[in-house]
Amino acid sequence: MADPAANRLPAAVEIAGYAGVVPFILCLIGEVMLPGYEQRDLAQRIAVAYGAAVLTFAGAVHWGFALA
Repeated sequence: MADPAANRLPAAVEIAGYAGVVPFILCLIGEVMLPGYEQRDLAQRIAVAYGAAVLTFAGAVHWGFALA
């Protein structure tokens, strides 16, 4: 029987992974809580820009493995 603890990622990697979700959560909270349209629009634009940056890094890793 395999030990489930042996398959876990290091704690620093898990923390970094969860920290990557924090900007999305903050922007979602901003969309709901901010009073003005301009502020909500800015929160939405920040979320989209951050998501695009995350996707570019994920795509770079994908193509790096594909080309290797």
